[in-house]
Amino acid sequence: MRVVSTLTHLANKATEAGSNVVVSALTANLDSRDYVRDNANNVLFCYIECSIETCAKRDPKGLYSKAREGKINTLIGYNSKYIPPENPEIVVNTDYASAPLAVDIIWGYLRKNCI
Repeated sequence: MRVVSTLTHLANKATEAGSNVVVSALTANLDSRDYVRDNANNVLFCYIECSIETCAKRDPKGLYSKAREGKINTLIGYNSKYIPPENPEIVVNTDYASAPLAVDIIWGYLRKNCI
């Protein structure tokens, strides 16, 4: 939770200074998401959905291989269940959406909602 609270604090400071802020963070539990919803200014949740198989294929750090080999046991979504967020404003499934399409989906939501 400490990382989430720090990211929220820094995002709020940048927003107060007039910046548009995007934070990419894994919020693996409801407590973290509730904290962000309750404490972040002008927050939108964008759930970047991806199957565990696709995550493993894209893994540049080899974490999924290490988890399969038993070298690590803390990989969320592999060693413990990942619970998707409830009611995110934006959902992009990157199993099917390319990076340019994902950007178009996000921009489309922002334009449609005058954000």
